[in-house]
Amino acid sequence: MTDAAPSSTYRLQLHRDFDFDAAAALAPYLSQLGIGACYTSPILKARPGSLHGYDIVDHNEINPELGGEEGFRRLSAVLSAHGLGLVLDFVPNHMAADAAANPWWRDMLENGPSSAHARAFDIDWAPLKQAIRGRVLLPILGDQYGLVLEQRQLTLHFEDGGFEVCYFDHRLPVNPRQSTMVLRIGIEALQARLGDASPEVQELLAIITGLDHLPPYLSTGADQIGERARDKAALRERLARLADTSPAIRQHIAAAVAAVSGPEGDVDLLHRLLEAQPYRLAYWRVAAHEINYRRFFDINDLAGVRMEEPEVFAATHALLGRLVADGLVAGIRIDHPDGLFDPEVYFERLAGLVPGRRPWIVAEKILSARERLPGWPVAGTTGYNFLNDVNGVFVRRSGAGRLRRVYRRVSAARTPLGDVVYDSKRLIMATSLASELNVLADSLDRLSEADRRSRDYTLDSLRDLLRETVACFPVYRTYVSERGFTAADRTAIEIALGQARRRNPAMESSIFAFLRGVLLPDGLPQRDRREQPPPPAPSPDVRARLGFAMHF
Repeated sequence: MTDAAPSSTYRLQLHRDFDFDAAAALAPYLSQLGIGACYTSPILKARPGSLHGYDIVDHNEINPELGGEEGFRRLSAVLSAHGLGLVLDFVPNHMAADAAANPWWRDMLENGPSSAHARAFDIDWAPLKQAIRGRVLLPILGDQYGLVLEQRQLTLHFEDGGFEVCYFDHRLPVNPRQSTMVLRIGIEALQARLGDASPEVQELLAIITGLDHLPPYLSTGADQIGERARDKAALRERLARLADTSPAIRQHIAAAVAAVSGPEGDVDLLHRLLEAQPYRLAYWRVAAHEINYRRFFDINDLAGVRMEEPEVFAATHALLGRLVADGLVAGIRIDHPDGLFDPEVYFERLAGLVPGRRPWIVAEKILSARERLPGWPVAGTTGYNFLNDVNGVFVRRSGAGRLRRVYRRVSAARTPLGDVVYDSKRLIMATSLASELNVLADSLDRLSEADRRSRDYTLDSLRDLLRETVACFPVYRTYVSERGFTAADRTAIEIALGQARRRNPAMESSIFAFLRGVLLPDGLPQRDRREQPPPPAPSPDVRARLGFAMHF
């Protein structure tokens, strides 16, 4: 059963000053207007104080600032009583990169690849730059790292049995295995004062030994991840209890913290502690070139989520599934599905989220001229293309020539629109999205190095190739996957490569053929209908190329 499409929707932007109850109060008025359904901004728990709700921190809790689940159920009941449906705005592509508010992000920062939530985020743990291998770059500093450190803007704190580094409103966890660097400061003086046989000293030494023997944060085996999570939680609880019950231990920890980041603290020691973390602090401008986690466009504090992982999908859609099953949600608007690795598979999973009850689903998708919506199991798009057509009704086409002549006379501009678009795309790739271009170039370089026929293509030449091809792309993206590619995918890729080649006649011609072979790997079928049987599993070589094509 598929829920019926609403006749019309009315957007409600929810936040702490306009919550569920405030929205419910509008139900009689909206009903009188003839509205079919209320379409709300995201309702899941977001960063505290968020005015938009797209910075999700927990997919399985309704935002308490809006009234929580009780408030949401009240809103749903009031809307239903007035004959109104409810359409939710759901954000699968990203979460807030906020260590204070997002427990998944915090756990990843504390435990690196050994975090149970590391696979939830799209992070390159083996980037080209050696200094951030096995670490995630955090471009949150307002100035150069060395200056921020020497100006003592980074401070160490102890709370609830663990340490964290604070920078204004950022609260970053300290790798528990390396927290012994702090706990050992002044340990000899503590032993001399209390005696080696002191139960407090013995417990502190046992905790330090336990922390030293935690699996390293680069461990990715399931047993090691489980052991690290289990043991660090137990050791943190023991340290918190010891600090609560022993004034001497509390004084020892406070003195150690002051020795690291107090007014007279050892800046070199704090630097060594920070260098031992699964993250690397950096000036915010560094993100333009070296960031190694996928962002929402160039917004550093929105981190991409890997919805292609079945366990990540299940963990982030449990609450949504319950709301649909309870009949509280009539429709779902999916935000930015083009940011997902495989939108088609995502929408198929979403349509089957609740057996026997399929919600009305629309995709926020901007279609280029003559581009058709892919064969996703959705009711359609959110209507950007329709609004563009409606706006065209109010534009007199015969006046375009007059406006163009006035513009040229005032600006002296003579550049054709196609060249303006091309130059603008190149500008964005050289500035806002230079980091993403570098990541793609690095990935393509690895593919070229794996084949003797393409290993002579340099990293710089591959970066130039990608920049020129993207600048000539006629659509937002293609949808090549293990199931194959469509005629539209192939046409878009060939148009982009052909135009890039014409604009760059001096580039090695064979490099364009190499990229075509990566974006349209041999062995994948062209599928003209969604009903075609799935092709056999691709070979490792094709799978590697496919991974690049689906990130492109």
